[in-house]
Amino acid sequence: MTRKTILVLLLVTVFLFCLTLSACGEEAVTTPEATAQTTPAATEADTTPAKTVATTPITIVVTTPTTTPESTPSPVPQDPDPDLRVIISSDIHCTNLQQWYSTDYRTRMEHWADTVTKEHAEKPIDLLIINGDISLDYWISGGSVLTYGEDRATTKLFINKYLSQIPDEIPVFVLPGNHEQYSDEKWTALTGNHRQGYMFVGGTLFICLDTFAGNLDPKVNHDGVYTGVDVDYVKGLMETYPDSDVYLVAHHFDTAKESAAFRKLVKENDRIKGLFSGHTHKTAIIELGEAWGNKTIAQTGNFAYFKDTAKESFWGFRELVITDTDAYSQYIIAESEAKVDGEKMQFERTVRAQVTYYGTAPELPKEPEREDPLLNYNTLYDKIDQSTVDGDEGMKESNRVQLALDNDITTKWCVSPTASDKSVTMTWSMTEPVRVEAYAISTANDALDRNPDAWTIYARNSESEEWVAISTVTKGNLPKEIRTVSDVFVIENPAAYQHYKLTVTKNFNSGSLYQFSELILLQNK
Repeated sequence: MTRKTILVLLLVTVFLFCLTLSACGEEAVTTPEATAQTTPAATEADTTPAKTVATTPITIVVTTPTTTPESTPSPVPQDPDPDLRVIISSDIHCTNLQQWYSTDYRTRMEHWADTVTKEHAEKPIDLLIINGDISLDYWISGGSVLTYGEDRATTKLFINKYLSQIPDEIPVFVLPGNHEQYSDEKWTALTGNHRQGYMFVGGTLFICLDTFAGNLDPKVNHDGVYTGVDVDYVKGLMETYPDSDVYLVAHHFDTAKESAAFRKLVKENDRIKGLFSGHTHKTAIIELGEAWGNKTIAQTGNFAYFKDTAKESFWGFRELVITDTDAYSQYIIAESEAKVDGEKMQFERTVRAQVTYYGTAPELPKEPEREDPLLNYNTLYDKIDQSTVDGDEGMKESNRVQLALDNDITTKWCVSPTASDKSVTMTWSMTEPVRVEAYAISTANDALDRNPDAWTIYARNSESEEWVAISTVTKGNLPKEIRTVSDVFVIENPAAYQHYKLTVTKNFNSGSLYQFSELILLQNK
């Protein structure tokens, strides 16, 4: 059955339904590498008709009507379709309060709409869920609503101008994030669906949960109040659809703040296949462990600014594919071009961060293995006098400076600069004068924007001597992966010294913290 036929049947069904209600005398009820922009919040005219998105509750039946529980709204008969493709997109941030990667927000929004449309043309999308933070309408640093007024906020702009470009045959549900603190009434008027709802597609139940339902329509700027999952709502829908697999989608699942009842429900119910969460701007799969029945949270990335690395989580969205035999999800990095850290970068369409719910998933392309950068060197840990390692104090005991030379990539030195020039320094001595011929730096376990990017290493043989700069780096380009050893920095004209000093003058994004896991001193083999 074609989509055109489906739409005709839908219109006929709605027409007959309305006639029935009219006859009964009843009313129908539908249940921030960011730089500040210099222009104020959106002033574009919202003249484009709003895209019709999903109301709540709604049932989209891709299987035969007989599979739908009688208690659900009247289904629209559709052909059986064993393949189901869902796109889940979060943290789009349609806003001109911030700009990322030297890209105007309007260009970025057009790119988002074009990318979704292209994906649909290549392989039809059966459902699009936008799971929060489509704007910065409410934001602790000055959101659009309280700064400029609701008429100039950008949720409405996104819905009317950019979401409206998505092909009409794709059903859409729009969840609020912590930056959309609208009341349910206002949210429904803006998006066409309530803050919380569900979609029943192809025999599968997608429960879209509002976990930031606290302090709506606030009078002061803040970043939302996490309220957690409405467990009774989930249980009720699962009882209504007793034979369906279930996927839970929210802007964010804060497992540390969630109730024991929700944890128990997820752990003990095999019908709940997986959870999807935005908010972090990351894409990795979070393993929840035995306490949650070994379920996973698939993070849904961003179309604004990435965390982790550009390689891992640049602009994109998460795909969920369900067939008769397989169910899996993967993050799609969109084909894009942007300036990242001052350098023009091009991204090809890439698939990564995969999780399999049952069956098998397509094998991801394997990246060429990187040659060990230390292959031709010996490390000098045995020549370091560990008792002499000193420097700027770490943020806490587990971040102390001594951990930067402890031959353990799982520890780190994390420090906030206190010097007037925003530099940080560490010193150490060797057991005897040693010729350091090269060195490498390994990244820490998180927050790669704290990586050193500019530094100088000094050396001398006694305290009475002046420090001599033996290596100066102005752009380190450390790896964009966690716990990864950099390429080797070769020291020109090396000589034997006993005392050394490292001064870091800049990190990856000029932020307030610097960190790395190891400074690895080397000699040629």
